[in-house]
Amino acid sequence: MSAALDSLIADGRRLHQAGDLAAAASCYRRALDVDGQSFVALHLLGVLSYQSGQLEEAERLIRAALARQPTAAGAHNNLGLVLDARGRTLEAIDAYRQAIGLRSDYAEAYSNLGIAYKILGRLDAAVAAYEEAVRLRPDFADALANLSTALRLLGRLDEAAAAAQRALDLAPDSPEAPTAASWTPPPKCSPARLRASARFPKLSSISAAYSGAAAGEPKPKP
Repeated sequence: MSAALDSLIADGRRLHQAGDLAAAASCYRRALDVDGQSFVALHLLGVLSYQSGQLEEAERLIRAALARQPTAAGAHNNLGLVLDARGRTLEAIDAYRQAIGLRSDYAEAYSNLGIAYKILGRLDAAVAAYEEAVRLRPDFADALANLSTALRLLGRLDEAAAAAQRALDLAPDSPEAPTAASWTPPPKCSPARLRASARFPKLSSISAAYSGAAAGEPKPKP
């Protein structure tokens, strides 16, 4: 990358991480004026568009980034989140599987895959995906919380309570922290209710997407 492009992307990333999305977007767009094919600028502007609720633009930008670097696992993961947000869960599953195929240790992609399966009501597949996420990252509180929810919906209450307690021990101050003792099995769970209970989708982090761009494979969020 040129010095000008490097500087614009670095400024954009700093502003993005600080929550100044408008200023960050301006930097990324100026970076694309310098190099309209920059994987990093396309990907990060796509991430920002997703965070801003501009889902059609997010999909366009992330797909453009992937056209430049098809082996970028983090971009496939983020594309999955966009597709899921657009109600295209089966396509999202394909994107998460592509991410996992490129990085077999991608805990966040496994967790997102579990969320997608749970949305479809495929609870056994969701549990398997969450369990793999937790195997890869034993301190992954969000995946443990979602695992607990899926186990509860399957009626596996002792396992659900154990997973909930582990999540609570790891993140006791989280407003989303589960309370295992208070959970009872629902008599029936509709797809809408499953979607509402599918929490904690994991976006490939801004810094990881930036630092890993040269290799085309962003690292998972710490």
